[in-house]
Parts: sequence; structure tokens; C-alpha cells
Amino acid sequence: MKKTLLICLAASAMVSCSQDEVMEVAQKEAISFKDAFVENATRAIDGTLNTDKLVSFQVYGNTKGDEANAVVVPIFNDVTVTKANNIWDYEDQYIQYWIKDNTYNFAAVVNGTVATTADGLPATITYNAPTADIPATTDDLLYATASATGKESKNDLVAFTFNHLLAKAMFTVKNTMASNTANAIYFYRVSNVKITNAYKAGTYYAKASGENAEGSWVPTTGENSTLNVNFGNVCATDNTAENAAALEIGMASEGTSNYQRVLIPAAYNNNLNITCTIETLIKQVEGENVTYAVIDTEAYNKTISHTFVAGHAYNFVISRGNPGEPIQFTVTEVNEWDPATGGTDVNM
Repeated sequence: MKKTLLICLAASAMVSCSQDEVMEVAQKEAISFKDAFVENATRAIDGTLNTDKLVSFQVYGNTKGDEANAVVVPIFNDVTVTKANNIWDYEDQYIQYWIKDNTYNFAAVVNGTVATTADGLPATITYNAPTADIPATTDDLLYATASATGKESKNDLVAFTFNHLLAKAMFTVKNTMASNTANAIYFYRVSNVKITNAYKAGTYYAKASGENAEGSWVPTTGENSTLNVNFGNVCATDNTAENAAALEIGMASEGTSNYQRVLIPAAYNNNLNITCTIETLIKQVEGENVTYAVIDTEAYNKTISHTFVAGHAYNFVISRGNPGEPIQFTVTEVNEWDPATGGTDVNM
């Protein structure tokens, strides 16, 4: 797009315009953003963001001239960029422009609280986990950076590839029984899977600070610093219905937790606590009716060591084989007749 400017040109010693000439001056190009990309893998109900789900982000940015002693100048500070009709745009009042040969640095954040450095880019990003049991897209935390050098024209759109700053987890339960294959009557049913002591807040360091390296997480500790994270019941792997009922898991079969949840990256040294209810069932068939009788209920409670890393997805697998030792039989003896010989006389 061009603006037409009327320029007055002075000829020789004349102090006024002898002639008006129309000159076209190219308007500087506004900084615009390209469709963002988010890496993601889905299974069961996954509330995390992917490229299709992402509809907005907050942008930060600065620029520096190529002249000697140039200083870094912030130009974007927590400006909302939204997607409409497959175009990413932001409000006119925040528009910034490309300057030829200037260097530019950008950062984008989704769902985090940002503290910036003097150059206007994120220094830290804090996160507080929602307490709702059902995961939503607001649970996810994304971060991206980009850089460019300004051109006189035909500048590229600023393209962000977002990374997940949180970790993601799910649970799988497998029935690994290898006996009773003829009847296959033993099933497992697992409900109310939880991590009971996940960190509910933390700080991500986008820039190194003191002992905290760039890209590191520091969870918030202290009183009331953890929460229950509910993964729901273990149901069919393709079941995406909310609050799905627990599945009866037969021999050589498996199920997954109804929900996948995000967690603040941290190391749990023998203190990650996982609980659920595991029922052992026997299938009963009467004609066309199939029912499952509960023969044992276990309040599963296990503490393990695990380190959650940002951007990584984890599948915690609980395998259950035979519910106990096989019932076996032996013969102690066959009692003698009484009396041992002959018999008791019965008079007729």
C-alpha cells in the first residue's frame, strides 16, 4: 500500500514553489505474523494446544539499529495477536514497522505471566495450574522466539514455532494375564486415577538469572504448594467422552486414563504419589446377559521417583497379571470305609 505525498521542490534561488510535482513514497511495511505451529500428539481427552486450537498469543519484541552505538529499543510489550479467517493480526494502535537493516527479536507466550528484561523480552514466565479436574486449553503453556533483519520491502511474516513449557502425562492399565485362556473371565477395572502431590505453581526462566539456567524451571514450594491432578477413570483408548466410566479390561487388553494432564516440570525424588482404585472382576454370563462381580477392591497407593521435562509426554503404565497364585489341588488321602472290612450287618 502506498501514500501519495505532495512535495514542493525549490529551483535555483527561488524561495517558493514554481511547480508542484507529485511523488510517490513507499509506506514502511508493518510487522505482521505468520500462522503459528505447535507440536502436539493426542490420545484420549487432551486439553493441550496444537496448531489448529491456537487462537491467540502475547507478543514481545525489540529492535536495534545497525549504526555504531545503537541501543536496543522495546517495541512490543504484551500485545495480543489473534487469529481470524486464518490471518494473525493485532490492533492498529500497536502496529510496529520494519526498518531496513535493523535487527529484531521477538518472543510469544500463551497462558503465562511474564516479567521482562530491560530489552523488553521475557525474563521469567510464571504459571499457576488450574484446579478444575477436566483439562482445558487454558492449562497449556507455550513459548516461542524468532528473529529477523529488516528489509526495505517484502519482509517476511514473523513465524513462531511454539514449544510446550509444561510436561504432559497419562496412564495406561494393561491386563497381562496369560492363564485361564479358555474362559478369560478375570477383568480389571481402574477408577479415580490421581497424582496427589503435583506442584501447582512454578517459574520458567527464559533468561538465565543467578543459579537458574536459561530454560530451567523452579517450582513453588512450601505450605499448600501441591494439588491433586485427576486423570479420571481408565477407559477405552479411543473414548473421548468426558467423565467416561471405567472399562472392564480383559486379558491381553488395555485402557487409558480418560484425561491427559499437564504438569509443572520438576524432579520428584521418591515422592511422586499416585493413587487409584483397582477392582478385580469375574465375568458372569447367563444367557445373553453379561455381568461383572467384584471379588477384590484395592486402594492403590504408590510413591515413585520421576523427573518431568518440559515438552515431554509421559505414559505411566500399570500392569496387572494374575490376581494371585493359581488355585491348585492335591489329594491328602482317601478315608477307609467304616468298618474297614466287611460291613455293618443289617438284619432283614
